[in-house]
Amino acid sequence: MSEVRKIIRHCRRVLSVLATAEHVSSLTGLADFVKRLTPCMADMIKEVDNRQEELTIQSHSALLLRGIEQVKRLTPILISSLKLHVNTHQNHLPGAAESQANRDFLLSEMSSEIHEIIRGLQLTETDSSELFDDDLAAMHMNKAAFDSRLQFVSDWISDSNCSVAMTAGEKALNQVLNSAKNLANLNQTSSNSKAIIHLCDELNDYAQSLIHLRRSGHGNGSEANHIANTLSTKLNQLSRLCKDLSLRDNTGGGVGDQQHHTCNPLFRLARTLEGKLVQAQRWLADPRGPLRHVGLEACRSLAQGARSIIMSSDSGDVPDNNNNNSSTEDKETNDACVEACEHVERVSDRLFSMSSQPLTAENEINQQDLAMAISRSLAYIWQTLEKLLTRQIAEVYTDLVGPLRQLFESASPSSGNLPDQNDYNVKMKEFLNQCNQLVNTGELAAATKLSDVWRSDALRCLTSQLNELGAQVVLAGRAVVLSADPNLQLQPGGASLKQATSDHFLMMRQHWTDTAERMRALVDEAVDANAFIAAQEIGMLRDSARTENSIAAISTTGVVESTTRIARRANRVLQLITREADNSEDPLYVDRMNEAVKALRSTITPMVNDAKGLVTNIDDPKMHNQWRLSNRNLLTAINSIKQVISPSFNNPINYYHEHYHHHPLSVHKNGIHSTNTSISSNSCNNIHNNNNNSVASSKSSQASNNKEITSSIPLREMQEISITDDDRQQQSGTISLDNTTDDTVATSTTTTTTTTAGVPVRTSTPDTEVDEEFNFPPPEENQPIMAAAHALHHETRLWSSRDNELIAATKRMAALMAQLSQIVRGEYGTKKDLINVSMAIAEASLDVNQCAKVLAKECTDRRIRSNLLHLSDRILTIGNQLKILSTVKATMLGTQDDSWFGAPLQSELDCGSTEDQENTESLVGNAQNLMQSVIETLHVAEGASIKMRVHSGYKFIWNPRNKSNLNYNNNTNNKQIYSIVR
Repeated sequence: MSEVRKIIRHCRRVLSVLATAEHVSSLTGLADFVKRLTPCMADMIKEVDNRQEELTIQSHSALLLRGIEQVKRLTPILISSLKLHVNTHQNHLPGAAESQANRDFLLSEMSSEIHEIIRGLQLTETDSSELFDDDLAAMHMNKAAFDSRLQFVSDWISDSNCSVAMTAGEKALNQVLNSAKNLANLNQTSSNSKAIIHLCDELNDYAQSLIHLRRSGHGNGSEANHIANTLSTKLNQLSRLCKDLSLRDNTGGGVGDQQHHTCNPLFRLARTLEGKLVQAQRWLADPRGPLRHVGLEACRSLAQGARSIIMSSDSGDVPDNNNNNSSTEDKETNDACVEACEHVERVSDRLFSMSSQPLTAENEINQQDLAMAISRSLAYIWQTLEKLLTRQIAEVYTDLVGPLRQLFESASPSSGNLPDQNDYNVKMKEFLNQCNQLVNTGELAAATKLSDVWRSDALRCLTSQLNELGAQVVLAGRAVVLSADPNLQLQPGGASLKQATSDHFLMMRQHWTDTAERMRALVDEAVDANAFIAAQEIGMLRDSARTENSIAAISTTGVVESTTRIARRANRVLQLITREADNSEDPLYVDRMNEAVKALRSTITPMVNDAKGLVTNIDDPKMHNQWRLSNRNLLTAINSIKQVISPSFNNPINYYHEHYHHHPLSVHKNGIHSTNTSISSNSCNNIHNNNNNSVASSKSSQASNNKEITSSIPLREMQEISITDDDRQQQSGTISLDNTTDDTVATSTTTTTTTTAGVPVRTSTPDTEVDEEFNFPPPEENQPIMAAAHALHHETRLWSSRDNELIAATKRMAALMAQLSQIVRGEYGTKKDLINVSMAIAEASLDVNQCAKVLAKECTDRRIRSNLLHLSDRILTIGNQLKILSTVKATMLGTQDDSWFGAPLQSELDCGSTEDQENTESLVGNAQNLMQSVIETLHVAEGASIKMRVHSGYKFIWNPRNKSNLNYNNNTNNKQIYSIVR
């Protein structure tokens, strides 16, 4: 910690220098400021860079890296704004107010980033809010954002002379209100939530009144002072409400019916809609199982979030470039999705109530029907959201800098004419509207699909910055417009003002562009590549039809707009497939992608050139045909890319849990049908709208699917595959490739071999051998270590441990963790047993680490491999820390040889001394982090297993277990265990 305190001192020195920036009033003072800032800034950047490279928790490292990179980007822009501020204020030139607003904004941004770096430096391995992507983590982040901006708001309220639009204080007020509303939305069952939202609305109204008075020159009047005092009082009240809300959630206030274990990060609701979908489907797979409460809350939250997203899209927040027929179809789809949300909320409550009743044959049949009906509605909701997200990204992020380019052209006309204020205002509105669209789509992607904690947090951070940054770009551009007045050339400093404002505008423009491009890179990761290309292809076809209409109407403007959109869409596809090729190490796939990139690139330029010829000779039929030919070649190249990226087998997407496949077709008197076939994307809408129609038989569905799959088998790739004797010899010493299911596994003893990579391999081990070892009762509310063990075991028991050493190792780890809980509570064992169990957990961590590294080594996807390596290193580190903490715990438990308690304790947190309490808290947090890291590793490893090198010789078989093997001991007074999700 001494090293961390040293780095924090460097950060505080930078903050102290930044605090003097407001007093810089001359170029000499600016030079002295830069002289003082440079060395301490260099020391801070160097120390933080070194520190983030040492961290094993990826979210912590990413937080520091993101903050220090932002500081590097903001520093030269801050110096530029200070220079412009000095110039305008010294000589009383136009644009002084805008330059001051830019300076204040950049100072507040840099200060906030450095405070965030300090917070990141103080995070520890047991800081759960940074490791778990759940609602409590979101509350911590919003509360931190609220606190960091509160002082800026207070200073703005007390500054009666502030009359500039869009100052740092005004922006900070908007951030405070948004953070408070987010806190309220994350805990809507709390009585304080409605009060917070109502208070935010009142504060916004008072703030608008104060802003109006100050801009009209009445900021020092009695009415303005009264409003300012009221604002301060209500702001303090809002701060107290938010603090109470976050504290109660930390100490046990649950969400909805989930009132248990909320102090444990393993048992909280997922933050993204994708994570909530996983939680809901896990519950639907076993309605009476241990996931009842969190599954119900996931269904409710998913339905509520989907409904708000659909309604916001209906309100026109997203540009609609579709024709009337498509718009009507989209409206019908959205209405059906809202209906499905209401269906999920209604039926999930019925299922939860039914699962609490005594089990009978009739109840079992009815609850299976209800679970299947909910699963169908969830499938429809999820497909609608994915389609909406893909369409928004395809539309909004295609032309990223077009409105900004037009704004720049309006502020600095290339013709040399003076800028037009009215034209600048029009371009400003278009640019700010685009900023809102980019932010809304980015927030949708972060809330829906991005499951990585650090990626979703990075996207949320960028979305919160972009709107404010766009407003500052507008101010910088307005300063350029004001400096273009010819009369300023005669005033002192007027000759250099235009160049200074233009340089600063360029820097702000580049900063906004960099931020938007980083947003686009993260947003692209939230959508499937093939779905994105399909959406762009549909847009290109639509733009091609518009071009034909413009040709028929002899409208050159329409031709230019439509063909420009086609070229931009093609360039977006080119960016995506280039990124996909760079991310893969599969030689065959990369070669195909490079060929597709080359073919697409060769068709874009001819289409653009023919479009130019079409504009100049729009009456010439030859030019019509020439453009149509080049455009057809472009569309053909796009379709070829789809064939390269799309899966080889045309399997329908399975939105149901794997264990539903074991249910036979059944029709019951409530009219809800159960089927064992999954629902494809094309048929999901029909299934939702026809819940009361008859369902085709299972056998006929399988036959049609088999026929469809057979017709799409890649024959050329199949013919190239061969197994040589060397391959057989290599595979004989590695993990078995047998696909035998659990039903055909014969009972045998466990034998272990070792590969050349050092990975322990079990052979012919049935699941029951590992599962029978886990016979531990569900945890009480004050048993977080036992809860972590059950959460991990529940995750692993969904998969067969046969031919999958990673699953087997994690099951062993879950059993050892449960034993650790019993020993800590004094149920049995001695200090030696405590140390031995902790050492066994560390050895199991080493096994998981080795399996993960083997998978990472042979994985051809660089992004997955990087995630897997980070997780494996984290597991090894936390496992070793657990061993140390357990040893320390053992030394604090006395000198007894048999047991250190007269009677077993119910709680793992009951301790004697303060030192013992601190050590126990560290031990609990360490166990929770270890279990979460292992589960994250399982999720990433599953994806890595299907992207391994073909001739590597390693394969991990991921076989879902039969539902009959998933029965869990529920005879424990309905004690709840919650699952961990991505």
